[in-house]
Amino acid sequence: MDSMGTDRERVDQWLDDTLALYSKSEPRPGLEMRVLANLGAEKARLAVERRWWWAAGLVAATSVCVVAAILWLGQTGRAARSSETLTAAHHESGGLALESLPPVTKHEVKKGQRRPIHRSTLFLPAQRAVAPRLEQFPAPLPLTEQEQLLARYVQDFPRKASLVALAQTELHKQDEREMGAPWPSKTNSPDFE
Repeated sequence: MDSMGTDRERVDQWLDDTLALYSKSEPRPGLEMRVLANLGAEKARLAVERRWWWAAGLVAATSVCVVAAILWLGQTGRAARSSETLTAAHHESGGLALESLPPVTKHEVKKGQRRPIHRSTLFLPAQRAVAPRLEQFPAPLPLTEQEQLLARYVQDFPRKASLVALAQTELHKQDEREMGAPWPSKTNSPDFE
């Protein structure tokens, strides 16, 4: 057994020496550069992927906006054409032209049977009264009584009105200067107590 013990000791010694060599070894030359290169490549790949997602989102949002605009313009045009037709028929006949409206038909419905739904009646645009097109938007409101009096005063007394306006402007500027002035540092006045 003595020979087995020495063999075992030699194997243990050999294993310890070999492990000591591995622990003292340095990494292969250029390892740091390879790790940094791999990290840079991964960063670039992620940047390209992120840009692709942004581009895809932008394309999707743009296409949704274009489709919505096309649908909205189609609805607006259809509503404008139908209201123009009604308005023209109204003006021609001096009143509401019943022949310009779609015909109304009654359907007999038996007991327990559903009323038929026609596809053309589902998506009719709402009929709106067409107001005259104004030159300015929003339309100016009529003058109030006070504004009318002021306009009449300026018209009757233009010189006095300009003097009053100049005086009010000066007062306004003086108020602004006073509001911007610093507060007094020490006051002996009883008003500030």
